[in-house]
Amino acid sequence: MKKIFFLTALFYSFSICTKAQSNLESLLTNINLNQYLDKPIDTLLAHIPYTDSISVHGSEPVTRGAMLVVVYDSIPYMWLDIKIYEPQFINPNSFNWYQPEIAWPLSLLRKEKIWQITVYKADLNKVSVINFAELQ
Repeated sequence: MKKIFFLTALFYSFSICTKAQSNLESLLTNINLNQYLDKPIDTLLAHIPYTDSISVHGSEPVTRGAMLVVVYDSIPYMWLDIKIYEPQFINPNSFNWYQPEIAWPLSLLRKEKIWQITVYKADLNKVSVINFAELQ
């Protein structure tokens, strides 16, 4: 009896977890990213699911300064690269580029306007772009 209860509970928790992950993937695939272009990064962050895995990275080209990476540690593994243009709050030519969190504080980077958003999904050994928007 305990074994049946345990297996039922395990199956139920797995189905809830799978449903939540497929909802996340669906949301990130179907969200209209164009509506967030040329708006502060905070605007996008307020409309996507919360994660505590947000980090600052150097951007290409380096003259843009920093980009924000939002990671969802799920299966499938998904993340967003959010790039800015014409920085108003950060110095893109910081000498601390090798320490991006110091060079471009998150509190200031969140105010910058979005130039490009790319949503990635990683399945096994394959990484694919599942959503993309870029300011023209």
